[in-house]
Amino acid sequence: PSAPAAPSDADETVMLNVFEVRSVRDGSYAALDSNSVTAFRTDLELLPVTAEVFTKAFMDDIGATTVEEMLVNYSGIAGITGTLIDVAPGDRDGAGGLSLRGLSAPGLKRDGFIGLRASLRTATGGTDNFAIERAELIAGPQSLLYGGSGGGGVVNLISKRATFQRTRTEARLSVNTYGGRRLTLDQNAGDGHRAIRVALAGEQTRNLRSNLGGRFGGAY
Repeated sequence: PSAPAAPSDADETVMLNVFEVRSVRDGSYAALDSNSVTAFRTDLELLPVTAEVFTKAFMDDIGATTVEEMLVNYSGIAGITGTLIDVAPGDRDGAGGLSLRGLSAPGLKRDGFIGLRASLRTATGGTDNFAIERAELIAGPQSLLYGGSGGGGVVNLISKRATFQRTRTEARLSVNTYGGRRLTLDQNAGDGHRAIRVALAGEQTRNLRSNLGGRFGGAY
């Protein structure tokens, strides 16, 4: 009798590695993953890096309106390098900037690429966070992953992204005793095939220093 025919390649079962797509939104301070090192979300406990992740929930609760304001007050980033000036409300930019681990910090990255220029002039620069989902601070030599970056580390901002099968609207209005006003709107609409997200911001800046302030508007 003839030998049985060898199974063809079409009959073989190929087992692929598990690829997980997460649609869960950060709703707390405890961010457990990062996509600034591997270009896709990886658990922080599996990464051989020092990273701090600041979520939108955290930025909202501390009332931060710029990324630099949050980094100076709540991370290991120092506020000024190369000059001795007081970081008071309304201070304009000069020879100063941000520093990380004693070294001058590079410009903030946006989704892994060179970010936009600061939209506001302050002592440390001002990048409004109305279109930012989270800020990830990667300390140490891992900043080399981003090309021309400082040796102290890099800050990568993650943009807000549309979510499928979710409809949500969030509006925030804040005022202060000096006449400052800020209004933001975050709208997400999506079904099983299409999704869109729009973020808007408008602000009239006023603070305890007379005659210092300005207007800001943004659309994303």
